Amino acid sequence: MTCSSTVRPLVCVAIAVAVALTGGVAQGGLLGIDWNTGDLYQVSTTDASLSLVGNTGLTFPGSLEFRQSDGTLFAFDVLMGSSAATLYTINPSTAAATAVGQLGIGDTFEGGLAIDPNGRAFGTNQGNNQACVLFTVNLSTGGATTIGMIGNGNHDINGLAWRSDGQLVGLDNLTNALLTIDPTTAATTTIATLTPTVGKVGGFAYDGLNYYYSTACASGSNSLYSVNINTGASTLIGSFSPTIDGTDIGISGLAATPGDEPIIPEPATLSLLALGGLLALRRKRKR
Repeated sequence: MTCSSTVRPLVCVAIAVAVALTGGVAQGGLLGIDWNTGDLYQVSTTDASLSLVGNTGLTFPGSLEFRQSDGTLFAFDVLMGSSAATLYTINPSTAAATAVGQLGIGDTFEGGLAIDPNGRAFGTNQGNNQACVLFTVNLSTGGATTIGMIGNGNHDINGLAWRSDGQLVGLDNLTNALLTIDPTTAATTTIATLTPTVGKVGGFAYDGLNYYYSTACASGSNSLYSVNINTGASTLIGSFSPTIDGTDIGISGLAATPGDEPIIPEPATLSLLALGGLLALRRKRKR
């Protein structure tokens, strides 16, 4: 940026300060995890292509979510047929997984995980063989506390995200629909039946601009979609094939990588900084 002699120094300094403090905004991307292999992928929101980050070593990961405040990535994992579900942290650069602790709740291998802006974590378990419930998760210990049965319990929420009104939004396999879930009571309301087939597993994520969900390979469309969470209208981004093929179950969790948010100064702060710059210019001229 250049400032001509016709531009007042105060305005020039103010613009320079604003540019310095707000420049370099980087959008985050998506990460996805494979149910069968435990592989962690970078997911393109342009065409759904997958780039391998590494293998987590998890057996049947059923969720994926970042804590936005510090960039910690969490996931549930469970041995098939076992209730010993465990919360893990995952290094998003290497895919290395570290156990936090057991949830102490029923099967969560088709569950969802969502962490609100205040760092409160909510999870769901699979509901094929038992009632589907909503629970909170202590991210320091892994311990879970049940809030209540989701709807009538006849749901299988395999993707979970936050909406700006404070409601959770769930991706339900059994009804093939988007649902709102009250985080205090677990009561549900159907938003819409989805056009694509969701399938056995899936993920849900919000990147600050758009909501995305993934569908299963087995009994699903094996694809990434963007979605209007108020109407359920879905737009196909692309297929996960051939990276994930018909021998796999599919992507079982999505998480939006925290982006570098712009630092926008308060007006009073901006004025003080500009004034300081102007005084510096005046001192320089007196020399």
